[in-house]
Amino acid sequence: MLINVRGTNGSGKTHLVKQFTEGAEQIPLSPTVNGHYNARYSLTIVGPYGATSGGCDRIKTQHEVKEAIRAALVLGDHVIFEGIIVSTIFEPWRVFSQEIGGMVWAYLSTPVDVCIARIYQRNGGKPFDEQMVRRKAETIWRTQEKADGAGERVELLPRTGSVEYLERMLT
Repeated sequence: MLINVRGTNGSGKTHLVKQFTEGAEQIPLSPTVNGHYNARYSLTIVGPYGATSGGCDRIKTQHEVKEAIRAALVLGDHVIFEGIIVSTIFEPWRVFSQEIGGMVWAYLSTPVDVCIARIYQRNGGKPFDEQMVRRKAETIWRTQEKADGAGERVELLPRTGSVEYLERMLT
């Protein structure tokens, strides 16, 4: 099962997926992309983690992300990936989903005001473009509507308990 965790800045994508890197070994997925393998869940996590932003946001191109996912799909039963750029794009990921036999479009249901508060907290209160975050959130929710309308498997992750929700999906 391929799972794409989606959400706007501050929604908790990286925090959620990073939970599954605990006890996982770091592995190369391509010459330019590392990931993690969590044997407990037979789960490959695409992208590096360690900074505040991680996953696919640390990979230079969408092509590299897709190649890393293809490599990850042969390593175990499950693959998970996330990133703000990936979250805002629909059509190329719908095509990719069809090419690889389907993926779960897993959306975090974090309210945008909570996301904005989290961003302020993690950047020490420095001002940023709140409207940009609101626009990205709207774009991401439109991708959810499009994915649902295209017959893709869409899951809405709960604001609390999303780790447990994903664990149930993986077992």
